[in-house]
Amino acid sequence: SGLLACARALADDPVVLAWARAGGDPSAASGGVREACKAYLRRHGASGFHALDPAAPRWEALSGVLVHTIAVAVSGQASQPLALDRVRVARGRRERAERVWSRAVPLALRPVAAHMRTRLKRYTALRTRLLEAAVRSVAALHGIHADASRRLQTRHPDAGPDGACFLTMQELHRVLREERWDVSAQLSARRTQWRIESTRGELPGRFCGAPPASRCPEGALAGDRLQGLSGSAGSETGTVRHVRCPEDLQRVCSGDVLLVPAIDFGLAPVLACVSAVISERGGTLSQGVMLASALGVPCVVGVDDVLRRLPAGSEVRVDADR
Repeated sequence: SGLLACARALADDPVVLAWARAGGDPSAASGGVREACKAYLRRHGASGFHALDPAAPRWEALSGVLVHTIAVAVSGQASQPLALDRVRVARGRRERAERVWSRAVPLALRPVAAHMRTRLKRYTALRTRLLEAAVRSVAALHGIHADASRRLQTRHPDAGPDGACFLTMQELHRVLREERWDVSAQLSARRTQWRIESTRGELPGRFCGAPPASRCPEGALAGDRLQGLSGSAGSETGTVRHVRCPEDLQRVCSGDVLLVPAIDFGLAPVLACVSAVISERGGTLSQGVMLASALGVPCVVGVDDVLRRLPAGSEVRVDADR
């Protein structure tokens, strides 16, 4: 990733290396570290922890997380060649798979197969460009949402920094035009309803009639095996780190195993610094999984309730080769 390249360039600076090994305090970051963050934000500042969520903060507002990520990447000299080796191994694995696939295709069908492979690469690149355009559009919506929330909070201090998120467009226009309309009670009721809905959990993929009653599984015992879908090949062992919000990224250390509700390509700044990723939801063709595969990071998706069953700080082995 771009952030990894910046960290690799800074690793030769003894002052930066000492700062990173001391914990990487953002307030004590050197000019080189700040310039690296600015360079990354110029290219990827429109993205964020949840890149396609208009209410989620952008990396421009999470510079402290980026500084911590650079410190994690720089702190261990062994982590730099390891990350680069993983990228080379992943590239070699893809090239070998393509050669095996090409040899398995009958000779008469090889021109058609080559044409299909070319089209697939073209569509994959087009998908990436469309996703980048969608991220820029969402970033613009986030700016509008943040500005409307600030204006709303100026008139109604108890509206909170995200008050515009709980109003319709018509209601927002009315409350910003009319001084006397108090929406405090309405915002409070909708926030309460949102909290209730967010704690109910997700419905199953399909069901007949009412959703079946189910009991949350207990925590996994030592030696237990949790299964999911392999999104990126590889096998690694590391310390479990739960990441539910951007603030959790500041506790990530080099070599950790990230446990996330869903792998988002907004996690790109930290993917190259961790040993593996496990997610509760997601598919093997999602953009986040494809990014993990390109970086050579083992990834397993669709592991039910893994954030509950694997406590933070425990040691876990991720085997995505099976």
